[in-house]
Amino acid sequence: MSDFFDDELGAYAFQETFECESLLLGRVTWESFSGAWPTYEGPMADTMNSTPKHVVSSTLENPRWNSTVIDGHRR
Repeated sequence: MSDFFDDELGAYAFQETFECESLLLGRVTWESFSGAWPTYEGPMADTMNSTPKHVVSSTLENPRWNSTVIDGHRR
C-alpha cells in the first residue's frame, strides 16, 4: 500500500463501510462502482451490493444496483 493508505487506514475504511446504512455518490463514481461491484464476491462485495445508494445526478435515469437518484439540477 502507499504511504498514505496503510493497513490501519484500510481497516478503518472497511469498518466504516460495513457500518453505514446508505452511500451518497456522484454519478461518475456510481457508474464506476455499479460496473464493478456486482461482479465481485465476498463480505465487502455483499455489503457494497446490498447497501442503498443515493446518486446525485441530473442525467442518470432508471438506476439499478439498489440506487435512487437525487436530482442534481441547481436551483
